Amino acid sequence: MIGLAIWVLAAASLTAVFRDGLRLWRASQNNAPLHQEARSILEGIARDFRNAMDVPGVGWRITPEGVTFATIDQGAIQKITYQLSPSDDRPRFLYRIRQPLSPVALQAPVETPLTEHQTTLSWEYATRPANGAITWLSDWKPVRGRALPFGIRVQLTLFDGKTESQTYTRTVFCPGALRGPL
Repeated sequence: MIGLAIWVLAAASLTAVFRDGLRLWRASQNNAPLHQEARSILEGIARDFRNAMDVPGVGWRITPEGVTFATIDQGAIQKITYQLSPSDDRPRFLYRIRQPLSPVALQAPVETPLTEHQTTLSWEYATRPANGAITWLSDWKPVRGRALPFGIRVQLTLFDGKTESQTYTRTVFCPGALRGPL
């Protein structure tokens, strides 16, 4: 009898552990597309920002819907905009708009959708004053001739179509922010 009671308790404990493991596995499987999408988007933003440069006339422009700056992409200087779709009661999606810059002629922008899920995006900007301490700002204003922020912190929230959402954050610093204009 005692052996049977111990066996029943052990079986009940193992069943609870297995059930919890199965629940966690299902949750991770359901969130895998969001994780992959966020990782791809944040890696692209980080790559573009690490290659950012101060190009007169482009600078670093902020609107409520997005951010525009110049970067080196595909071996050429490009104007890049990360922009949320208009919010007229439709789901908001993130787009990357790339426009090659050329002294010869204005080239057409190429718009690429980045998200399949509804999205919110927020940015914080790092500046490094003379004392060397990094300060994070919610709005970027050029500081002492520097058109680019020293770093960015991007917060991306993806909604899975239900009531669930996942928020991802990436912090990137830009070596080009320390150089002068091109």
